[in-house]
Amino acid sequence: MKILLKDIPDEGLEITYEEDPHLLGLMEDFVGFDEKITVRGRVTKAEKTVSLTGWLTTRLILQCSRCLKDFALPLYLELAMQFLPASQAQKERPDESLKNILMEGDDVHFYQGQSVLLDDFIREEVILAVPIQPLCDSNCHGLCSLCGRDLNLGPCHCPRTEATPPMNKTFKSNKQIV
Repeated sequence: MKILLKDIPDEGLEITYEEDPHLLGLMEDFVGFDEKITVRGRVTKAEKTVSLTGWLTTRLILQCSRCLKDFALPLYLELAMQFLPASQAQKERPDESLKNILMEGDDVHFYQGQSVLLDDFIREEVILAVPIQPLCDSNCHGLCSLCGRDLNLGPCHCPRTEATPPMNKTFKSNKQIV
């Protein structure tokens, strides 16, 4: 989505933005989408600083890292973002107003010309929200490492051996301490 600076009134601009994840380059082998990505929020402008606050929603389709089943994960992200002119990023010594903005904790991105593009920002937010080890359930038992049975359906009949914790092992050495 492209927002022209001249289209942002003094009171701000309400936006609703829907995008197909394919068009944002977000389709990967390990992440799918059950619906479009939706952004709802408010865009305001103070001099050359553009702010976006709102929500991003979608449903991810992920593979559980324990049992390997696909599951849907609703994604609700609160957005608080500021866009500054790219010329300010290139200054060697940023002015005080830029220092204050950078210290606030909001994400800061840069725009060029007279428009702000949200696509890169939206792509980044979704990528950062994907869990490193997705779980279909926090109590997922995973698969048996011997027979591959889904342990969420019940125990398998593979023989179990208790592992000895490494700190409990006694090591024998042929060397004598002198």
